[in-house]
Amino acid sequence: MAGRKDIYKDAKSGFDKNPQNINRKGQPPKLFTLLKREGYSPVQIRDGLKEIAFYDLPQIKKLIADDSAPIIYRIIANQYLHCLKNNDWNKIREIMEHVLGKPQQSVDLVGKVETEQKHAVIFIDATKKEQ
Repeated sequence: MAGRKDIYKDAKSGFDKNPQNINRKGQPPKLFTLLKREGYSPVQIRDGLKEIAFYDLPQIKKLIADDSAPIIYRIIANQYLHCLKNNDWNKIREIMEHVLGKPQQSVDLVGKVETEQKHAVIFIDATKKEQ
């Protein structure tokens, strides 16, 4: 391959110049994964996501402050509030996909497949002895 091997040194930004940008722990786990790790079943998580999705803002704030509410509901409500404040549409999409499921996706394939198969089956009589 032709060209300079040290071209990265001319870059104004990058991990070599900004090592604080390196995410050494990997991608942060998603809400569903975090709740499963805490011991909640997928059914409990989906029920909480479905119910709290239709709360209005005062109800969500009240639920977060309610010490007698199940902790899973408080965690989910807190995530909804966090998403709303930060306009985190990816997390909201993730939550809604768990609640409603992903939309049906289809792929249309157009083309022609040609195959030519020739098989020969040879039967050998195992009862006859070769001479």
